[in-house]
Amino acid sequence: MSARPFGDSTALLMGATSGMGLEIAAQLAEVGVPKIVLNGRSDARGAAAVAAISARAPGTRIEFVAGDASRPDIAQRAVAVASNFGGPDILVNAVPGDSAPRPFAQLDLAGFASLIDLHLGS
Repeated sequence: MSARPFGDSTALLMGATSGMGLEIAAQLAEVGVPKIVLNGRSDARGAAAVAAISARAPGTRIEFVAGDASRPDIAQRAVAVASNFGGPDILVNAVPGDSAPRPFAQLDLAGFASLIDLHLGS
């Protein structure tokens, strides 16, 4: 199996309406990934993310899937949209979670398990 070149790829980014996820999506578009599917919980932030990427990389086809990426039905819908584009070829999980930043040593086992479930289940 060989990898597709960026110019033939579809990227799926979960949790990508701001921060690191949005910037990764924008840079993928700038280097020539022509089809991008974004996910986030807010329709308004999704529309703003699509507009920001479109301004940086005109001509990129961008779809937004609203919803909590930890829900299987939302994740499946995002994958289905990416499949309509011929992918996903690139997957980025930038779901931020809901815990405040703190040193790893201060994270209890239940909190750690919750983060693992969130990031691997999204």
